[in-house]
Amino acid sequence: MMYNHQQFSKQNERKVLHKVKKNWVVMSVASFALIGGIAFASENNTLGQVSADDATQTTQVDTKQNFSNPSQSLENGSNQSATALTSQVGAASSYEYANLASDGSVQTDKISWQHNDGDQLDTGWMDYAQGNAGKASISFTINGGKTLKAGDTIRIPVKTNLANQPGTQTFGVSNLNPVINDDEANQSISKSVSFDQNTQEIVIPLDGSNFNANQTHRITLNFNTAGGMVFPKSASNGADLSFSETIADQTHNYHWAAKPTAPNFSENNTLGTMQDLISSQSSDGVELRATLFNSDGKPFTQPVLLNNGQDYIQTIDVNASTTSNGQEVPVDITPGTFSPYVAVSQNFGPATEAAGWTDQAANNWGGTSNAGNRIANWFNQDSSNSATPAENSYSIIKVSDSHYKVVINYGKQQTLAYSKAEFETIIKSQYAHVSDAVIQEMESRYSDGKGNVVIPYSIQASIQFKNPNNKDGQVKYSANFSDNKGVSDNKHSFTTPMNDNTTEGETKVLVHYQDEQGNQIAADSKQLGFEKDNNTYSAKSVQLDHYTLDTSKLPEGATSTGDGQYAVNGPFKADWQNGVLNITYVYKADPASAKVRYVLDKDGDTNTNNDWEQLDEKTINGSYGEAYQTQANDYSSKNYYLVEVINGPDGTFDGTSDQTITYVYAQNRNLTVNYLDQDNNNQKIDGDTYTYVNKNGHCNALDSYRTAATIQELENKGYELVTDPYPAAGYTFGSDLNQTFNVVLKHKHVDTTETKTATRTINYVDQDTGQQVANTVTQPVTFTRTVTKDAVTGQEISTGAWTQSGSWSEVDSPSVAGYNAPDKAKVDADNSLNADNATDQTVTVKYSHKTNVTTETKTVTRTIKYEDASDNHEIHAEVTQPVTFTRTKTVDEKTGNVTYGDWTQSGSWSEVDSPSIDGYDAPDRAKVDAANVTADMSDDTEVVKYNQKKDATTETRVVTRTIKYVDKVDQHEIHAEVNQAITFTRPVEKNEATGQVTPTGPWTQSGSWGAVQSPSIDGYAAPDRASVPADSTVTADTKDDTEVVQYAHGTAEKTETKTATRTIKYVDKSDGHEVAKTVTQLVTFKKDVTIDTVTGQVTKDGTWTPDSASWAEVTSPAVDGYDAPDKAKVDAENVTADTKDENVTVTYQKKASTPVTPNTPNTPSSSDTPSASNTPSHADNGAASSNGRATASKNHSLPATAKQLGHSVKGLALLGLGSLAVALGLKKKD
Repeated sequence: MMYNHQQFSKQNERKVLHKVKKNWVVMSVASFALIGGIAFASENNTLGQVSADDATQTTQVDTKQNFSNPSQSLENGSNQSATALTSQVGAASSYEYANLASDGSVQTDKISWQHNDGDQLDTGWMDYAQGNAGKASISFTINGGKTLKAGDTIRIPVKTNLANQPGTQTFGVSNLNPVINDDEANQSISKSVSFDQNTQEIVIPLDGSNFNANQTHRITLNFNTAGGMVFPKSASNGADLSFSETIADQTHNYHWAAKPTAPNFSENNTLGTMQDLISSQSSDGVELRATLFNSDGKPFTQPVLLNNGQDYIQTIDVNASTTSNGQEVPVDITPGTFSPYVAVSQNFGPATEAAGWTDQAANNWGGTSNAGNRIANWFNQDSSNSATPAENSYSIIKVSDSHYKVVINYGKQQTLAYSKAEFETIIKSQYAHVSDAVIQEMESRYSDGKGNVVIPYSIQASIQFKNPNNKDGQVKYSANFSDNKGVSDNKHSFTTPMNDNTTEGETKVLVHYQDEQGNQIAADSKQLGFEKDNNTYSAKSVQLDHYTLDTSKLPEGATSTGDGQYAVNGPFKADWQNGVLNITYVYKADPASAKVRYVLDKDGDTNTNNDWEQLDEKTINGSYGEAYQTQANDYSSKNYYLVEVINGPDGTFDGTSDQTITYVYAQNRNLTVNYLDQDNNNQKIDGDTYTYVNKNGHCNALDSYRTAATIQELENKGYELVTDPYPAAGYTFGSDLNQTFNVVLKHKHVDTTETKTATRTINYVDQDTGQQVANTVTQPVTFTRTVTKDAVTGQEISTGAWTQSGSWSEVDSPSVAGYNAPDKAKVDADNSLNADNATDQTVTVKYSHKTNVTTETKTVTRTIKYEDASDNHEIHAEVTQPVTFTRTKTVDEKTGNVTYGDWTQSGSWSEVDSPSIDGYDAPDRAKVDAANVTADMSDDTEVVKYNQKKDATTETRVVTRTIKYVDKVDQHEIHAEVNQAITFTRPVEKNEATGQVTPTGPWTQSGSWGAVQSPSIDGYAAPDRASVPADSTVTADTKDDTEVVQYAHGTAEKTETKTATRTIKYVDKSDGHEVAKTVTQLVTFKKDVTIDTVTGQVTKDGTWTPDSASWAEVTSPAVDGYDAPDKAKVDAENVTADTKDENVTVTYQKKASTPVTPNTPNTPSSSDTPSASNTPSHADNGAASSNGRATASKNHSLPATAKQLGHSVKGLALLGLGSLAVALGLKKKD
């Protein structure tokens, strides 16, 4: 059997299983087949109502789960019989909550949303119903008299819709009580509430005995929800990412947006104190966690010694207990997953809205720390679970079944470092946006001095403890967190029970133990019982360490038990509000005190405590468990700083006599870094300009100052390093109060080269103007020597000798365009130069100009044009008469100056006759005369004019009316069109040149269009116009006209028929041949329709009317030699216009043949002769009547009597004997 399938309390198991056994027998016998069919019905999770068969999916406890395993049936103790259950399931339906809300069957009263719809949220936990793993609730009302009835199921969605994610995200719902009652009447509404993880819905079968479909019920569901860590898969583009959550009929839409911000480069690598908490309380256990940050509560940015060079060890000491029968009793617990790791900080570097590095823009939890499996040290469990485990290992020590110790050795140091290349790859892929400049700054600030980048990190470890046998009761976990640096802290927490009442009618007594402030101090005690069984309870107080029962605040009805404790006794009642009776005992906390010490660590090294000097001490008083707060003293006037606070500054009184809070101080350290000039008697360079001083150094703290940048700056100014005693990775303050480092540099000596140059310059010029005509040639000769200088002061220290003599080489003079050869073909070489006699020289080379002589021409032209006299446009190709003259032209190629010779002698233009041109009269000039031409004359133009020729003629115009005959539906032409044309004339003058016509008289008189009768067209109704009327007002100015005559479609009435036929055949079973006449039954349908006579389409459809409403019943005939047919009759059948033709076959089996021995026949009497009425009438058998109804002989419906059968046998015997006698007589005669 599957115990606790729905996580019910064990104390009810026997009762539940007992009921299961009894009811299973009933259901196995009475309803197995029906329930089995239901159980295998197809699943259906669609919206709205679900059929009765599909209800098996949503009412799992009552049907499908019950019969897949007998032990689970009626697990909640129901007394329903199998028959009643089957009836209920068959009528039940499943409804989606949103649909019920839309029709008013339910209404939402309250949902415990944590954020408002449309809020912008930080990336992280997606569970916004009531915080991560928080207690959520839904309150709603079932309205009576609506859709829901007993046995129905309500499905309430609790789901999320998440975009831009690598995988599906779902809610986890836990601690959902399977039994719910009406909030006001405390009546049972459902006894088998569950959460469907697949569909993400709370499933509520309305199977409680008190559910009344006609009454209003108010319901509250309390449960735990847990989402998951959610990060945008990609946020580098700054897009707004969104998701939604739906609970019941409400949906909230939320938004995430990655918002890069300026980085926070603050650094503090001073150790803080251990922090601790108990988290993730659930029904079966808790998680205990210890963390270590810097003194500001933030991560480290450099490798840090965790315990001044010694191993750093944390211890978690945990006990578990519950309250039972007035006693605190131990609870068996088992350790779960242990998770130590170096955690990447959420508060450094630029990424999202909160400044600093963060995993809140990464696409998975701890993405950076897990990338490449590069966590510096992984932990392993100590094989022997030693009380002092080795470095980077842990032990889990079992003290008892309810008591464990976890000892964690972090070693001397933990850190997380990457090479620069790995760091850049990770930071660019894991974060929303980080610029190259910021990455470079990180690499500079967070360098470990070994080429690596330290990721800001913190130290953390967590371990889970479970109470597997106490899920249904509350368990108290008490834990002491301590380390080997003197930190100690006590905390306790309580689990949330899995379920409360698990059976209908069962009620609960819950006993609470609280201090005077209402804080829980011991696990609640729970007792369950039934009023119907006369169960009683005894709710006792309990003796608690450090607490005294306040007898002035005893619960009502409490009486002394004689041992200093009290109890409230009574019977269980079914009418308790929400099925619970709450009883609370109040306790006073015992007085407590603690010492607050203020000490000076003389050497500043907290690694040892034997050098403390007491500065001050005081005592604080309070009560056990009461929180205290202490303050540091100000010792700044003594130059002291606070190193650490042991067991403080805040905490709670633990009731011990030696509880102490210790403030440890140390004296500030001084650090000085000087930069000295070795060449200046080791004096400081530029006074104190480059000197670094820190007067607030803390012992064991790493100073962030580095010398590299200053040394580089001085090297850029001409110094070079001699010695640098300052540590490359930075100075860690020790026990020395004053520390000085002298960085020594000296002046660099720099060799430079000094030069001296002698240059010969050759110029190429125009001999007339002196202007340069070609590129100047310079011939430098350089002499060098070495000079040594001080790079800091620039002073000269020593010089070398000049290099040996040089020379100027020979240079050929160039050819220059536009010039003749130069006056010097070349400039000679000079090999006598040295550094002492060499001086600059200049040489000039001169050039004369070149000239170019050519022949120049000039043309003088007479142009003759022929134009229209009215508008001067040309009406004929022009005539041109050119005369050409020549002379010489001389050009200076350099200056461009030009000189000319004389033109050649004169010429002439010849005579030209004017042409005749069509459309024009004779020109104003018959010819253009000849003329003499000289070179000094200009071009000439002569114009000949022509007048246009004009003639008288007649112009005509036709005006037409067109008549079209069209289909009114689609306007297409359905008959030949009629055209009516009238012609008009008038006198005009025509210009032969332009073609222009000018009227010289009026148009002839008006005409008329005659009337036209509209034709009849087959298939069409009469036109919309019987005729187109005459028009006698037509003139030459009338426009052409088109008239349209439209024809509507004609219609005709007709009657349509159709027949439904049933054919009945009677055949031999063995070979299928017919043994009786086929019966044909006809039913004829008629309807009147209206037809479009053009398209043939039906425009009005009538209703089919039959001549008979059915095929009549037909009795199958008896057939001689055959047994009765397989169908005694063919039943009557209603027939409609949609009925298809039908064929029916009746088959007959032949009778088995039996030999007959003839006897002497008797003479049959008249009474033995079959009457005509008894003879089957095959002609009538199955014949169809004229109205389609079949008729059959009555004889085939009457069985033969015994007398008739006797007569038949006798007749056959006599007939046989007679035949035998005849045969014998013939033989004798022969």
